Amino acid sequence: MVKNTNDSADKNFVEQVRRSLKPVKKEVQVVENGRAKKFEVRRIAVGPIITRFGNFMIYEFKINDRWKDYEVLVNAKAFDKDFMPLFERGRELLIKTDSGCRTGEIYLDRTCTCRQQLHSAMETIGKRGNGLIITIPNQEGRGHGYAKKYATLVLQKELGYDTYEASKAVNKKVDVRDYYGAVAILKFFGIGQSHRLEVIANNNSKLKEVLENGYSARLAKQDIRADRYTIKHLMAKRDKLGEMVKI
Repeated sequence: MVKNTNDSADKNFVEQVRRSLKPVKKEVQVVENGRAKKFEVRRIAVGPIITRFGNFMIYEFKINDRWKDYEVLVNAKAFDKDFMPLFERGRELLIKTDSGCRTGEIYLDRTCTCRQQLHSAMETIGKRGNGLIITIPNQEGRGHGYAKKYATLVLQKELGYDTYEASKAVNKKVDVRDYYGAVAILKFFGIGQSHRLEVIANNNSKLKEVLENGYSARLAKQDIRADRYTIKHLMAKRDKLGEMVKI
């Protein structure tokens, strides 16, 4: 049933929603490789979604860095009149970065564990009620893009390479991602150094950018169940990329 917007409270809320359509821009300072750098963060969309892992607010951002596009899922105790999250300060704030894996998360490629990682993080944050998932779609393929990622999939299928061997064959460096834009989003939301962060990942390198910017942070490991399609992938992550993966 559609509510009667003649009511003044409803009219005020409709106006509030209309205001949310206008980009919200903030300039924040982030320490990148030891040097202070200004980032322009623009929130261009916001709205609620209901998932089997809980209720989230979804945001779309543009940042003037190399990755440009960001999507953020937030679960918080409340949201203010401008749809900004109000996180609990007395509890650790859960953070997960995600590279927007199209093959695994959208098309359900069985050789990929990205969907498991994403859903596990959503479930954990949904239960905790205090956290956010920052997706960086242009970081597909460990930052190398779709073309090179798909090339590595060919090598894995046709020559039996593992994920590390395939990436080394195609790229000079296996992983070129960085997470300074994610730090800029934390600062956009007013998440300062007084917040204690718990970074959902199996790789200590995911702590680098938040620690460099003065946050207190620790790793929250994810247990991903291996099967016949993913065991080789997970073994390469453990043995060649140093990830703390249980198999």
